[in-house]
Amino acid sequence: MQRIFILSAFLILITNTIYAQIPVEVFAGHKQAQHGFFLFKDLDSAQKVSLFSIARFAVDYEEAFLNSSFVSSQIIYNFNRNWGISSGGSFSENEFSPTIAISYQYGNERGDFYMNIFPTMIIKDKPEFDLFGLVFYTPKLTDKWSVFSQIIFGSIVNTKFNQHLFSYQQLRLGLGYKKLFQFGLGIDQNIIGSGKAINYSNNAGVFIRKEL
Repeated sequence: MQRIFILSAFLILITNTIYAQIPVEVFAGHKQAQHGFFLFKDLDSAQKVSLFSIARFAVDYEEAFLNSSFVSSQIIYNFNRNWGISSGGSFSENEFSPTIAISYQYGNERGDFYMNIFPTMIIKDKPEFDLFGLVFYTPKLTDKWSVFSQIIFGSIVNTKFNQHLFSYQQLRLGLGYKKLFQFGLGIDQNIIGSGKAINYSNNAGVFIRKEL
């Protein structure tokens, strides 16, 4: 656990150095409390090289073994506005794994819809395939208020695509006040295993979000 906090502190130091905005969220659910942040930052003026990082920490109210931590970073080379290729690594449950991925991103001209999808190969003794993505939709209601909606998802399978290992979905729906903060309701779902051994867990609650 100490190594994961060192990693996250290092990421924050990098993002402060390159003047990135960091959306930070605190989520209080009925089973777990969570803290998370992520960033997407161009590293050059031509917007050819970008950094994407995401981190999430969860504390279970009753069972310490259900506590979890996750940090992932990707350096992306963008071929054009939408497509790129990336390489990086993820750190979860005291295990580091290198990754390679394809990046697809899209944002509309109004700036209220954005999506980024990463089909990812996780390099380990038994390689895994992860489809990770995030989608935002934030249409304005008035000059001060807007809808805030966010979906973050991931699904990990073996490279033969015949065994499901782990999936999760995080849904947030609420309101945003100017560009100061966002708040609302959320639900997380984790799915572990496959077939008759599959296990579902849900965590519903409230969130508040702020860009630092």
